[in-house]
Amino acid sequence: MGAQELSTDELARLLRHKGFGNPAGDLWFVGIEERGGGTLEELQVRGKFREFEDLAFAHSSEMLNFPMTTLIPTWATMSKIVLRLKGEHRWWDSEVIREYQSERLGRLGGETFLTELLPLPAVSTSHWHYGRLYPSRDEYERIEMPRRQKFIRTLFDQHQPRFVFCYGKGYWKQYKGIFRTSFAPLLDGRLRIDRVAASSVVLTPFFFYFLMTKDVIEGLARELIRRA
Repeated sequence: MGAQELSTDELARLLRHKGFGNPAGDLWFVGIEERGGGTLEELQVRGKFREFEDLAFAHSSEMLNFPMTTLIPTWATMSKIVLRLKGEHRWWDSEVIREYQSERLGRLGGETFLTELLPLPAVSTSHWHYGRLYPSRDEYERIEMPRRQKFIRTLFDQHQPRFVFCYGKGYWKQYKGIFRTSFAPLLDGRLRIDRVAASSVVLTPFFFYFLMTKDVIEGLARELIRRA
């Protein structure tokens, strides 16, 4: 696989990248890891990313060459949550979502910040491209997870975003390790929520359409607005 051919410097550049958008924005989205194929060409492009990169620029023709107008479940769900919280009455409309995703999500100087628990892109948690760099996924997580948790918490303390959404139920324990607090059940236990300093932090399922339905997002938004 391409990852086996990465140089030490190329790996260092990949690990330096911390997220997309504006960490000073009001809305944070914390995922498990970016989805990627692990080819050498892709990883070398990702190695050009700045520490905090612009999502649209990263996917432009001069970088990853992926059209931001293509609705992606994770990005679309983020867009819906933001649009609903901002009071957009057509927040469920696919064209409104497409416009937000392509024009406003993860932009430098914008209102959203997208980051991950783990720094390297992967096809899924069951695939492992990086055997030369880390002998197993378990060892990779053992080494890199505490570093990322510490980074996210430090950045969180610095910026105090209004809302933080941590998605992917299989990693709720690791998200809790960032914020070191108990989380109360929300929406019949499908989500968890707590107040951390001035921020509302929410643990959600993965951002699939069938898990983050219209009713779930509506219920979540109503609760966040009520608590504001």
